[in-house]
Amino acid sequence: MATKKKPASEKKAKKPAPFQWSARRRAFVDEYCVDKNAAEAARRAGFAPKWADREASRLLQMPEIKEAVDAKLARLSKKTEITAEWVLKRLVENDQKAFEAGDLNASTRALEAIAKHLGMNMLKVEHTGKDGEAIQVGMMSPLELARRVAYLVHETQKAVKSGTS
Repeated sequence: MATKKKPASEKKAKKPAPFQWSARRRAFVDEYCVDKNAAEAARRAGFAPKWADREASRLLQMPEIKEAVDAKLARLSKKTEITAEWVLKRLVENDQKAFEAGDLNASTRALEAIAKHLGMNMLKVEHTGKDGEAIQVGMMSPLELARRVAYLVHETQKAVKSGTS
């Protein structure tokens, strides 16, 4: 008597392995809290440089890693008495001092940091294609590329001449 194979829908899904702390995972948490650069933290923790970006992303999705990072950052904040409010106040003070001293570059840097802290991404630029659709990307011949560049140069020159740039 032949046994029937179960359909894929009836097969039991493999349970993920239970989370286990390793020396590299602990090192990743410590290193990530240094500068919040996940890929660099993975490299410094001993993960293969070639796959550090991917591994860092995977690690930060693990609830246990997230909790450990949050707890460590909270301990560091409490220990140093540096809070988001403290940082924001210092940035405002730095902006005011720089502006009064006439150092507009330093003032602008402080304002950019304040805006970033408040979630004001002022440099976000979105590009869309014709009628708001996605831009189609593909390979083009050198001749087609040259034609498109020439067209853009021509249109830019027209706009500059007419004052609508």
